[in-house]
Amino acid sequence: MQNPKFNKNKIGKLFIDVTQSCRSSNNSGIQVVTRNLFREINSKCKAVPMIWDDRLCSYSL
Repeated sequence: MQNPKFNKNKIGKLFIDVTQSCRSSNNSGIQVVTRNLFREINSKCKAVPMIWDDRLCSYSL
């Protein structure tokens, strides 16, 4: 049963920092958790991955 207070259509975007997961070639626990978390959140609402750009000193989408 779905929570009546939860309306998928009213949820906006959720930005998720995936910087470390993208920069590391290891398949450590945090990379696995990040991928699974992103996949699960994205199935419920619009999730947007973003990474920190050291050259621009800001996030990139």
